[in-house]
Amino acid sequence: MRHYRSSGVKIVFLGLLVLLLFGNFSCEASLPKISNHYHTQTTPISPKRLVLLDSDFFEDVLALGIIPAGAPKEYVSYLQQIKGISSTTWQNIQETGASWLPVNLENILAMKPDMILTSKSRQEIYPLLSKIAPTVLIDPKSDYLDWETVFYLIADALNQKDKAVEILANYQTRLQKFKKHMGTKLASTQISIIYAKEQSSIFLFNQEFFGGKILEKIGLSRPPSQTVDKTFVAKMFPGYGSLYLLSWEKFNDADGDVMFVISDNINQRNTAWEQIRTQPLWLKLKVVQQHKVHQVASYWLGSGPIAANQVLDDLEKYVLYQNDGIN
Repeated sequence: MRHYRSSGVKIVFLGLLVLLLFGNFSCEASLPKISNHYHTQTTPISPKRLVLLDSDFFEDVLALGIIPAGAPKEYVSYLQQIKGISSTTWQNIQETGASWLPVNLENILAMKPDMILTSKSRQEIYPLLSKIAPTVLIDPKSDYLDWETVFYLIADALNQKDKAVEILANYQTRLQKFKKHMGTKLASTQISIIYAKEQSSIFLFNQEFFGGKILEKIGLSRPPSQTVDKTFVAKMFPGYGSLYLLSWEKFNDADGDVMFVISDNINQRNTAWEQIRTQPLWLKLKVVQQHKVHQVASYWLGSGPIAANQVLDDLEKYVLYQNDGIN
């Protein structure tokens, strides 16, 4: 336990855990059972002091109208973009540490949670976490378990299943309406997605990312350069995941009927964007000449229902209703 400074601290901390554990026995019989793929754990009906240990679940909790007592705050700027929460509220959320760092059990204990929500990546410390508070491990979002399934599992654990069903049903209704209104244009409309970086760097996304999966599910097509599988990306550009660097000599490969340009930080978009637009090949793209290029924020890289609906907002505005973009 790298966080303990002395054996005395260890003894005090373990003593607190024992007291907490015995205290939990008194109310355990009245708590419902929550099942997931790894554990069945008693959990409060409606937790008042929820602590998250994984940033991927933060958006799901916010979508359910729950402000956690503690959470990783590594993506605060992104979460503030997708969900209007005051800075005061954010300050009241205690920091649990970045998702990839070891958990500080003393810190979590001090937050006095009545429930801990984390992923199976924390499975090794599950016995310790469950002594602090009822703990639920949820499968992480992956190619095999999409954000909708994970959102439902989280809502079930938080006794918000009915609300999740409503949110997911509304999302599916929006998808179907989009497809119906697009009609025969759906499959023939190519959506190009690029990532604007500083120093005139351009990256292309394949289908294996949040926004790409939404496009795929709707039935919108992508340029051939953006339908390469993740094996190709991993081989050619190790560590890049679902995107890869595009040389300017091949920039024509980024062309499409509509282009979305994603940037991490909305306040830095203008700098990156101006660098891109100075490139001679830019004006030769069909999508540029037809004014069908649109700047969007990082919710296209999101992980939950709030971001998914914002992606749909963009698709309705710029693909369905064909609002003009920038030159």
